[in-house]
Amino acid sequence: MPLKDPNKRREYNKEYSERNKEKVKIWKRTWVINNKEKVYTNSRNWWHRLKQEIFELLGTKCSNPNCPIPSEKLDIRALQIDHVRGGGMRHIKNVPRNHYYKSILNEIKAGSKDYQLLCAYCNWMKRFENKEYRHGRGCIATHCVKRRVSLEEPAKIGEQPKNE
Repeated sequence: MPLKDPNKRREYNKEYSERNKEKVKIWKRTWVINNKEKVYTNSRNWWHRLKQEIFELLGTKCSNPNCPIPSEKLDIRALQIDHVRGGGMRHIKNVPRNHYYKSILNEIKAGSKDYQLLCAYCNWMKRFENKEYRHGRGCIATHCVKRRVSLEEPAKIGEQPKNE
């Protein structure tokens, strides 16, 4: 029965889904299996749009005023969403994976100042200086300090780091 009114069609679809839960569940699962590429593309585009909106709300540049990378040379792909007071891992664990960016976007729209954009360099430096790495697993820089490896002269790819 084709319904031309979108509200009536939506209501009919909702009632049909409630009456035929198992049938709809099987149909959805089959559709996803048969359309993996389309599902992947749609999901990726959705994530990209959410992330882009977050970047626009946060200013699309590194928030660190002392950032060594000039703004005009900074690629947007190098920007990362940072939790100002740490706690990003706790946030990831408390929010379902597919709702992570959506939850951040909702918090920013509600006026939260808990997030900032940092370039990858500034984000990792902040993470190291504030010891925002997973406790118990350690950090590569902490491991280097324990082994007395020089952080000033990074080793070239394939070389062993120089000990002091």
